[in-house]
Amino acid sequence: MGDRVKQKVVEWLKDIFEKESVENLEFEFPDYDNSGGYAADIIFVDLSGIQNGIKKNYSVLVKKGKEVSQALDTLGLKRGYACEVELYSKTIPIFRELAEEKHCEPFKNIPECYGTVERDEEFIIILQNLKPKGFRVHDILRPHDLDHLKLVLEAYANWHAFNFALRDQKPAIFEKLGRNMRGIEKTELFRIYVNTLQKEIDFVVDFYKDRKKPHIAEKLKNLRKKVKNESRKCFVNEDEKYYIVRHGDCWNNNFLFRYNENERPDQVVVIDWQMGLLGSPLADVSQFILYCSSRKELEHLDELLKLYYDSLSRKLQELGSDPEKCFPWKACQEAFNRYAPLAVAGMTLSIRASFRKDTEPSYNITDSVETGDFCGILGEGVRDPEEYFDRIDGVLEFCVNKGYI
Repeated sequence: MGDRVKQKVVEWLKDIFEKESVENLEFEFPDYDNSGGYAADIIFVDLSGIQNGIKKNYSVLVKKGKEVSQALDTLGLKRGYACEVELYSKTIPIFRELAEEKHCEPFKNIPECYGTVERDEEFIIILQNLKPKGFRVHDILRPHDLDHLKLVLEAYANWHAFNFALRDQKPAIFEKLGRNMRGIEKTELFRIYVNTLQKEIDFVVDFYKDRKKPHIAEKLKNLRKKVKNESRKCFVNEDEKYYIVRHGDCWNNNFLFRYNENERPDQVVVIDWQMGLLGSPLADVSQFILYCSSRKELEHLDELLKLYYDSLSRKLQELGSDPEKCFPWKACQEAFNRYAPLAVAGMTLSIRASFRKDTEPSYNITDSVETGDFCGILGEGVRDPEEYFDRIDGVLEFCVNKGYI
């Protein structure tokens, strides 16, 4: 990281923390691993200062949008940066106010945000660094067990409940949310995303050659033909009555877990909201379950969906809204069936990303404008091909048997 970037980071942090009367600020830049920031730069900073005569220490994560270029404009990444800034600076405070009005717990499954910057095509979010508090990403090669799945589903249920309650009680405010979350289906990003899904489906189909399961390969080929149209309908919410602000990127690396002394997860935080968009809550739920489970966990699908809906209903009632009015159980079940096929398509990309070999070090996300897909992130082939196939085949067999594809 160059001196110019460090200087800019110090300026942003001073602007934010001095407004909170934190003075005599000092900064250190620890050498944390910040790999994987393909769509944004991640910078860790430890800072200290004096507030009301008391010394304060902060460990923060600065999330900085890539330098704006024609390629980034073409990809529409500015939309994603603006979306995430809006979520932390406006949506979360609105939900916090709603919780205070109803005297209930706010949405807590998200990093604390100290402040945001959006000016001169700069998009900056200053978040609490959760690494020192013991939060970490789940092992990318292992499916989430039921404990992990339930924690995330409860978090999504609470997020969706705040959306539905606001939409129910303050519809004018809700409709102002997501100003940056519309129109993704018209962007080059959408075309590249669809191309990537189609190529990953082809990649999986190749694995089925000589494995005596032609029925699954044929199901995948039929799904490939539908991906573009079904994705477009999902993003424009065609015929979707129950839409909310979605997370939109529900794969392994976007959840940080804290573990107790028995190494069981007891808290989860959802990160990376730049793919946020308006849509069905079950588009997130189906995506998360199919991306992060194996066949073993999917055998508990009915239990997991019921847990999600019960959590959603409890929070809606706490917030003063009627679950049957906002999002009936029957609508929840139907929505899972509707969005499961898209989740299956995305699962081919998510699991490939989990089993990828080392990504080309020189990979730049802007290369996708020229290549027409994001496959450069995935490198060549997969590690542990048989384990990769067993994982993906188990999910596909389950989905075929259930009639999702």
